[in-house]
Amino acid sequence: MGPSDVAYLEVPYSELELAQEARLNYLRIQNEGAASSHIGMVEARVAAGAALHTFVYTDGGRLSRFDLQIDLLGEKAEARLDGLYLATGSQHVDHHTVVRHLAPEAKSSQVYKGVIGGAARAVFNGKIEVHSEAFQSEARQLNKNLLLTPEAEIDTKPELQIDTDDVKCSHGATVGRLNADELFYLKSRGIAAGEAEKMLIAAYGRDVISRMEDVKFRDLVLALAEAKSL
Repeated sequence: MGPSDVAYLEVPYSELELAQEARLNYLRIQNEGAASSHIGMVEARVAAGAALHTFVYTDGGRLSRFDLQIDLLGEKAEARLDGLYLATGSQHVDHHTVVRHLAPEAKSSQVYKGVIGGAARAVFNGKIEVHSEAFQSEARQLNKNLLLTPEAEIDTKPELQIDTDDVKCSHGATVGRLNADELFYLKSRGIAAGEAEKMLIAAYGRDVISRMEDVKFRDLVLALAEAKSL
């Protein structure tokens, strides 16, 4: 996290190498200063029987882009990609993921959720590639977004490229607004409109945060998300 009133550029890059049967939980947090630009990338290679779980949390910066590329190189390699991005004002948040299934019985799942307010814009581009040698693979991808204002914008593009038979794959995206019936219910119980909105937004984000297995990671991201003013 950098100073809020200083314009700066951050370009972090990481490589992850998981050996056979290895396990790794990887948390990445981007809550840079309001005037900053952030362009980050992680490349991961997962060997046979290994499992990688990534969680990417983004709420900072004027302009933010993050690329996550994962190669499932060995038989029964697994990857879980989860993320939450929060944007407001004039922020621009960009997430790109690529998962390549390169061996038999590889598995991947993705759940990314976004909450966009003000005149902010978010982009999600997620691609799954199932190569010819990756038969009996399973791949699932879901991107869900909540728009808080008429000016907020999301561009979502889930992609599947399948070059073999005998696979189980799905992808999807949703874009919506706060549920009027749920807001009405909370207000009918004496909860102020603003507080009711905060409760629904918190529940929306908590759903994906709860997918993290590490309690310390979960608590840290929950605290950051609750502190973000949308």
